[in-house]
Amino acid sequence: MNFSDPLAVASIGGLITLTGYFISNALERSRALRIREMEFRLAQYKEFLAALTEQSGNYTFETHVRFVNSVNAILLIAGARLLNDVKDLADNYNDPEGTADESWKIIRRIMYSMRCELGSPDTKKLVGFNFPILVPDLERLQENEQEPADKVAESDVN
Repeated sequence: MNFSDPLAVASIGGLITLTGYFISNALERSRALRIREMEFRLAQYKEFLAALTEQSGNYTFETHVRFVNSVNAILLIAGARLLNDVKDLADNYNDPEGTADESWKIIRRIMYSMRCELGSPDTKKLVGFNFPILVPDLERLQENEQEPADKVAESDVN
């Protein structure tokens, strides 16, 4: 047995181990970056929905600015489908003949696109799904606050 044979085997083994370490490290780093990206996307999408809900229930300059900022932030991270949906929403908003009903249809498409980008399971089964988006009903709340105290008390007894 020659002394160089075990040395060559040990060198090759060490090289393979070192290469495996670097590949494993690179894959783990890539996985961690994907997770951070998904967490960031989810946070932005949640902000979009919160701003939408707030603007729908209480339309003020501040709520509108929050909504616009959330839409603009999505432009930085969105894939092609979501970008097209956001563009459709902006076009409908800027069109003098654009309607609220059309905006809600587009928002539902936006929600579907967001779910696709987040990799939600079974999203493909939700094509055309009418996402039930709840918004505060301030008119009903104000009506309830304006009822006379004795009428409220009477209805509580019955």
